[in-house]
This record gives sequence, C-alpha cells and structure tokens, in this order.
Amino acid sequence: VAIPTSVRTKEQAESLNIPLVTLDTHSKLDVAIDGADEVDPGLNLVKGGGGALLREKMVEVMADKFIVIVDESKLCDGLGPGFPLPVEITPFCHEHTLRTIAALPSCAGSDAVLRMGSSSSNVPDGDEIAVTDNGNYIVDLHFKEAIKDAPKMATELKDTVGVVDHGLFCDMTTAVIIAGSDGISVKEAAETALSQDELKKMVGYKAVDDYVKSGMVVGLGTGSTAYFAVERLGQLLESGELKDIVAIPTSVRTK
Repeated sequence: VAIPTSVRTKEQAESLNIPLVTLDTHSKLDVAIDGADEVDPGLNLVKGGGGALLREKMVEVMADKFIVIVDESKLCDGLGPGFPLPVEITPFCHEHTLRTIAALPSCAGSDAVLRMGSSSSNVPDGDEIAVTDNGNYIVDLHFKEAIKDAPKMATELKDTVGVVDHGLFCDMTTAVIIAGSDGISVKEAAETALSQDELKKMVGYKAVDDYVKSGMVVGLGTGSTAYFAVERLGQLLESGELKDIVAIPTSVRTK
C-alpha cells in the first residue's frame, strides 16, 4: 500500500491501480521515495517547489527510510541560492506573516515573495494568490548566499506563528540516488538515524543494566519505553545474570 503526498500524485497512483491509504490508518512507513529541489553535502534538502511540502514532510518523516531521487543539477554546496525556499503559511493575515518571516535573523538578506498563480510552480503564472492542497499560501524565500545554518532556520520558521511548515528537510534523508553524466550513483547519510523504537530500547535496556541489581525490589513502569526495561529485566532473570528480584507492576498491561 502507498500514501500519496499530493492530489496530483494520488490521481496518478489511482490511474495505475496502486492501493492507497493515508496516515490515519498507516502511521508508520517502511520507505518513502521523493525528489528534491536542492541537496547539500549533508543531505539536507530544499523541497516544495511543487507546493506539496507539508504533505510530503508529514509522510516522509514517518518513514523508516527516506530515499531521495535527483539529477546532478540538484546538488549544491549550500542550500538557498539555487532554489527559493518555500514556506507554507495560513491565509489569515498572510502579509503580516510574510513580513515576520523576512525579519527572522536566519532569513536576513532573503527576498520573501508570495507565490502567485499555480501552487505547483514558484514561477508566477497567474494574478491570483497560489493556494496549496491544504488551502494555505506559500512564501518563497530567495537567497543570494547559501543558508549558513539550515537546522536553525528550520526551527525559527517552524516557531513562527502563522507558519504551517517549510521546505527545509533536515536530517531526514537515508540516501540520495543521483542521475549524472557518468551514470547512477548513491550517496548515503553518514550515520543512519536510529528509529524511535531503537532509541527507546537503548535507554530502557541501559536503565536496567546500570541500576538494577540482584535482590532488589523493582517498580515496573508503563509505556512504550518502560516496555523495553521490563523486557530487559526478563532477559537478565532468564539468563541468571540477575537473581532474587521481585517487581511491582504499575498497570495491567505491564503485569
């Protein structure tokens, strides 16, 4: 099953009889595949030239692996000058939000332009304000110099009231497949980020390994992270590394 990130992709998928679902029924994805407008050496991206940046990010951030497909013209030394950064904003008081974005310290020197015409193109092609699939507007930030700190800018934009989301996709990419004059190449992230479950498992296991000793009375918490602590305790009791433990569960599920 697949989750489309735009109305246009949904229509294409339906025409090809690809089974479709939404995040409402499938919140976890095995893999997401998408293009990008710019890719820097750290595999940070600018996306949203086609106006679907919010839906793209909502879907792709939930994927275990995010694979980006581009041609070599999309590679850059720094994000910004090669492609305007789109920022999706609410229609309410949009001119105020545009000015607020332009005044952010990390956006200094950029030219904030309201997208006009079709939301799927950052080149003006109409007299009406472009409207996204979500009913929002887009501000395109044009930079003359490379963005110095993309993650900082991402945070400042996201924290701005009136901003729905932005086209900076930082620390999300698993690999980039690049079509170039010499053929196809693949660039992988230097470190593959651990999934949330893997992180929870690490801290749950460490809590038991570092703080639980034989002969103790242990309180067993409830929740997705505590689950791994309970799992680790069971493993150590079964192996004999821990003995004479008694435990008190805090919920029926933990019990």
